[in-house]
Amino acid sequence: MKKTIILSLILFGFIANTLYDKDKDPLHKKIYTTTVTEVKSGMTSNKSVSDEIEFKNNKLFSNFLNEKFGVKYMSYTITKDTTFLDSITEAEVRYFEVKALYKDEDQQETHVLC
Repeated sequence: MKKTIILSLILFGFIANTLYDKDKDPLHKKIYTTTVTEVKSGMTSNKSVSDEIEFKNNKLFSNFLNEKFGVKYMSYTITKDTTFLDSITEAEVRYFEVKALYKDEDQQETHVLC
């Protein structure tokens, strides 16, 4: 009887934790292909670069930022999370706006807005 109760509690805890994690970070384990435009001192670059952005455990990883600046995983926050109906395809679309900030040891900041 005690073993059944303990196993039930462990199973319930695992299920609850799994459901909680899904609600906590809707971008967890998602990878997106995107275009990066660099902005330095308020000036937008004329050249755009293709990039792959990965979201995992409330952190963002960009191949472009890692290769060019040595930036590894950056903490991010979701500033907008909404759903709308696409007028052309009539499909439901989930829309996110994300901000991330990275400071290196020299206190130089890298901002990501997507």
